[in-house]
Amino acid sequence: MRISQLSLATLIALALPSQGGAQGPNEGQAIRPQVVETTGARADDSTGRTLTVVVRQLQSPNISVQGALVSLTPGDSSLAWSAAAERLTNDYGIVTLPYDGSGYYELRVRRIGFPTARVRLWLPAECKNSIEVYLVLVTCDLGDCPAPSPARATLTTCRARAA
Repeated sequence: MRISQLSLATLIALALPSQGGAQGPNEGQAIRPQVVETTGARADDSTGRTLTVVVRQLQSPNISVQGALVSLTPGDSSLAWSAAAERLTNDYGIVTLPYDGSGYYELRVRRIGFPTARVRLWLPAECKNSIEVYLVLVTCDLGDCPAPSPARATLTTCRARAA
């Protein structure tokens, strides 16, 4: 039996789980991170205004997600993504992104095999900020796929000074 290239491509597309740009449960709305404030997380001038992102699998938190595209955009999600800082996670699932100063940001994490995670967060400029994002690995064979659980995130920052 011979299968045409178009038929083969269609079968492969149907069999693949939700891919990087696909509409996952978090694509439409941003998740809210759990926020952990620490007293010793003040930044000095050399380390301020960066966000360290650690990406892991929700089902197996000890497994890092390598090669995930992480974007940080100021303001609300309606701004153009061309203003985003974008980088790939390293072999340990870690990436550091710069940001302009105190304010709301949207963090977007994408990787093939995982629904996109969007996190809206407040980043104070005077703090060492880090966030752990836990993505849900979607495993699916031919047929109906169960809806994946939403991703989750934990932001560690300092208590912002009152203006």
